[in-house]
This record gives sequence, structure tokens and C-alpha cells, in this order.
Amino acid sequence: CATALQATLLLTPALLERTLVVVAYPDIVDAGEHVEEIVERFRPIGLEAVDHILINDQQELGMNVEDLGELPQDGKAWLMVQFGAETAETSEADAAGFIEWLEKEKGYAADRIVVMRSRQEGGNSEDLWQIRESGLGSTAFPPDGRDHWPGWEDSAAPPAKVGEYVRDLKALYDRHGLRGAFYGHLGQGCIHSRISFDLRGHEGVADYRAFMEEAADLVVSYGGTLSGEHGDGQQRAELLERQYGPELVEAMREFKRIWDPQWRMNPGKVIDPFRLAEELKLGVDSNPPRPPVWFAYPEAKGYFPPS
Repeated sequence: CATALQATLLLTPALLERTLVVVAYPDIVDAGEHVEEIVERFRPIGLEAVDHILINDQQELGMNVEDLGELPQDGKAWLMVQFGAETAETSEADAAGFIEWLEKEKGYAADRIVVMRSRQEGGNSEDLWQIRESGLGSTAFPPDGRDHWPGWEDSAAPPAKVGEYVRDLKALYDRHGLRGAFYGHLGQGCIHSRISFDLRGHEGVADYRAFMEEAADLVVSYGGTLSGEHGDGQQRAELLERQYGPELVEAMREFKRIWDPQWRMNPGKVIDPFRLAEELKLGVDSNPPRPPVWFAYPEAKGYFPPS
């Protein structure tokens, strides 16, 4: 524990003159394999990704319909590479240099690439960013009718290995019969995904646990982390020893005993956590109350808890 009495901040320029380059790929794995080279050579201020499952979900849900039509059409994954500068001329020149490299050195066809300027530059790149920002809304309740849950929603691998990691993670989904879109901050190696876990029956919960354990071992094998952006939570805390090892986890336990000897502060979370399949809102013994309701909740057929 530490108390900060003074802090010096390093402010970063906002670089509000921005140009977006969207590049289509045949697969999210292929997109991931180019991330490190793009970051190292061109230093974009943003590098995000979406895959075809997310796009298909938004199409079926009627979300961002016009914006989706502005993506390069022949692809199953898209990198969104944003350049920023103090002036529009510099931002556009950086984007042009990136496109020239894609076409001349990498051999990318011109129809795989779309360039859009920001509103500051007189364009509408914000329309395409809305697709990425709608990722959670379109994949948490997709049109296939299956529940999609967090659990493995922000794992991360080093950018140099994110393509390989995503390839193996997709294979793990397939082995467990799971569905989930891939999107996120690929420039930092962070992958978001809502997954079609079955948390209602014994077999589904057992498979959920098996998947989580295998996924934890997988990401750690790539030098990554179970939680690249958010907290570990109850779903991943049990798995932290696989990432940090028993010695470091025991050091955390000793530290907590010093500052929280009666175990009152957030018990059952990071140290000596509840098991990842305990206290599920669903689970095999779930029987939530069914109070009378005033509103119709037609999408839930009058049932309040999922609403």
C-alpha cells in the first residue's frame, strides 16, 4: 500500500485531426498476425478489430445498417487503423503512407481498403467507429436466440502473438461447441468476446468450467493475461494461480492478512476466491422469483428476471 502526496502528469496531445483506414482480412487470425508490424512501423493512435460474426449479428438485428455498407465487403475480419496528428495534412499523409505500404509491399488489393476522414476533417469516420462501439450490444444478445455470457471477455496476449492466440482460442471454442464474436483492442492484444455458455444444466456448467481452465492455460502459454482490461472478478479469480504461480499468490495472501486480518474487505474474490461456477445467477439450482409485473416485457414473454 502507498499514499501519494504529489504526482507529475505527462499530458499527451489529443491529435484531433484523424484519418481512419479500414482493412479487410479473410479471417480474424490473419488480421491479428499483422498487428505488431503495423504498430511498430506506423504507430497509429488506435488499432481495433471486428469479425464477421459481430457484423452478421448487427445485420440481423438491424443495427448500423448504413454504416455496415461502408466496410470493405470481401472480408471476414476488419482492422480499423486510426491515424492522428495536429494537422489534417499530416494525418492524411500518414494514412496514405500506410495504404501505399499495404498495396505495394504487402500486395493488398485496393478494394480491401477504405479510407475515411473524421468530422474534424470533413468526413464521417465516426459512422464506422459506431460499428465497433456497438460490439457488446450486438453480441451479448445476438439473433441466434442463445444466451451469450461474459467469462472470457477480455483476455490478452502480446501483440506479436495475438494472431496465434486467436487461432488457438477459436479452435477451443469449436472443441466446446461454443459461439462468440471476436473484437477488441488488437493493437494491445486484447480480445473481447461474449460466449454461448450453457449455464442452466449440469453438463453445460461442467463444460463452462473446463473451457475456462483450458482458456486460462492457453493464454498463459502465450505470455498473456486472463484479464487484459477489466477486473478478474469471480469468474477468473480462481484461475489466477495459473497465471501468477503459487508463490506470488501466497505473497498476495500474506499481504491481505496484514491489512485485512478479519477478511472483511471484498472476501472471496482475488485471494481464496469463490469457485468460478459458484453463485451463478442461473446454474442448475436457479429459481429466481417471478413477481407480478405491470409492464408487458414482450421480448421476455412477460418474464421479469431476464429483463
